[in-house]
Amino acid sequence: MLTLFFAKDGALVGSDLTQSESRAHVLIRPLSLLHKARRLNAHSLVLAHNHPGGHACPSQADICSTAIFHRLMVQNGLQLAEHFIIGSEGIFSMRRARLLP
Repeated sequence: MLTLFFAKDGALVGSDLTQSESRAHVLIRPLSLLHKARRLNAHSLVLAHNHPGGHACPSQADICSTAIFHRLMVQNGLQLAEHFIIGSEGIFSMRRARLLP
């Protein structure tokens, strides 16, 4: 999972790469990302992760975790601007699919 942190003016102010030993899932630590966003004085975040199987469509876990992460960010004055899922067949945008408010 790659997290990009952006300032209010859209400038990239940091990034975080979360790796996993499992190909099936990655453990996201939302509070850790929230603390990093605060340290960087970030305004918004973009998440991106891959689906090694090739299909970029989100799983139910992807949809649920994105919604939870979005609520946490909003409660703390941040914006989850986008969550991309990358597969060999293309890129899925949670925002474009209206899975992000």
